[in-house]
Amino acid sequence: MIRDSLIKNNRAYIIPTWFGALLGMLTLCIFLVAATINGVLLYPLGFLILTLGLLSMTQTNSQVKNLVFENGQSDLTPEGQKVDAYVTIRNLNIFDIFNISAEWRQATFSTAPALVNKISGGDSAVLKIPLVAGKRGKYRFPKLRLTSRFPFGTCYAWKSFTPEQYYIIYPAPDGHQPLPRGSQEEASNLVSDFRGEDFFEYRNFRNGDSPRAINWRAHARGLPLLTKVYASNPQPSFSLNWDHVLIHDTEKKLQQLSLWIEKASQENAAFSLELPNGTNLIAGSGPAHRLKALEFLAVFDSTNYV
Repeated sequence: MIRDSLIKNNRAYIIPTWFGALLGMLTLCIFLVAATINGVLLYPLGFLILTLGLLSMTQTNSQVKNLVFENGQSDLTPEGQKVDAYVTIRNLNIFDIFNISAEWRQATFSTAPALVNKISGGDSAVLKIPLVAGKRGKYRFPKLRLTSRFPFGTCYAWKSFTPEQYYIIYPAPDGHQPLPRGSQEEASNLVSDFRGEDFFEYRNFRNGDSPRAINWRAHARGLPLLTKVYASNPQPSFSLNWDHVLIHDTEKKLQQLSLWIEKASQENAAFSLELPNGTNLIAGSGPAHRLKALEFLAVFDSTNYV
């Protein structure tokens, strides 16, 4: 889902902070006073402050100059929640850098900036920077800004990147209809590689399970009821079809389908998906199948698409 990229940009910017501007004015005043009253002892003080200011400016600029953005990724997120975005930045310097802040440039996406205290020379760091989620859809990451005021806070240096990655917001799971059952034959193909009556896994007990398949010993030790699943047993299957949702509102339909997908995934059951725009997802199961189905719902008839 996420494409890797390496975005390099050697253009860093730096300006004095309010503290740096005041320190510069103080230095200027010291030199003016020293020149007016012939204060020989004031010149060393002025040159000391000026030297520290120049060193601070150089150090602050070096904190971000050789930083590069390597990658960005996020999990699929339902509407109404914050997107947990993770960005990887690399320090191309041979020396360590300190106190780097990362934030999204656009105010509509920004939350509290992420901070990293130290990145060793040549190493990478992963920062978690939440995004303000909008409506369902597929979006590119907004512009990312890396900043630093290290070491003395007299200067503010920054560098911006435009990530190529994207994040997906899917319809929030909601609805009241039960899962529609599909054919058992469709799901049995998922375990076609298993033969005989070999034990496959345990799952939570469901009404209708055979008492002989229950692990009574585990239950006696205080564990919940668990049912033995054998490779030859057909896997439950659900057919998720747009027309099965008895609601006319498009967003409500998508929310109901999203809820069905989540429930089927929680039961480790196979499910297929059919949407009116021609999207057909054959029966399958597992995390990758779930993500694909939710992505189809996220971009269905949406203008919020990359």
